[in-house]
Amino acid sequence: VGSEMCIRDREYRIHFDTITIETEKINENRIYKGIRLHITALYKKEGMIFIVKEKETFFLLVIASMVNFFIAAFNYLAPFSNQLFVHPSSYATLLTMGAAGSIAGAVLANKLFKNSYNSILIALALCGVGLAAITIFAVLGLPAEVIVTGNLIFEIFLTIFNIHFFSMVQKKVPKHMLGRVFSSIFTVAVIF
Repeated sequence: VGSEMCIRDREYRIHFDTITIETEKINENRIYKGIRLHITALYKKEGMIFIVKEKETFFLLVIASMVNFFIAAFNYLAPFSNQLFVHPSSYATLLTMGAAGSIAGAVLANKLFKNSYNSILIALALCGVGLAAITIFAVLGLPAEVIVTGNLIFEIFLTIFNIHFFSMVQKKVPKHMLGRVFSSIFTVAVIF
């Protein structure tokens, strides 16, 4: 439910729009477009209905959506980190630590946490610790190399959260509903 998902969703959406536009040019049939949009809306609606009925998944999605709101603010401020941390390569170091954290999180996901509801919430809380560490370290005036370790911590636990969240969704959702549920999850992630 992080920025990576938003990027993937936009790529799919761009791809879908391209297909729709080409179809319109070939067929030039407005009814076909209306039917296709209606089917897509029903497809997403069924996924949302399933998510709302599955209380644990719904709760995690709501929490993750709220967290995405704060991540969006962080992603907005990140390019200005050179000025905020008064170091010429802070942004590059921040991104490097984020990439390293994502790789470390993928490696450690199974070793540190079980695929359970409580461990997902703990991983999400530890994401917040990483973001808070960035702020605290910056206020204390520590070097940029120390400040960006907060992003390392954040990305480790965000990756762990994403892996376990989507694994849990795949286990709980029947196979014939997976596409609908994932489509709904990505739609909600992009909105927030």
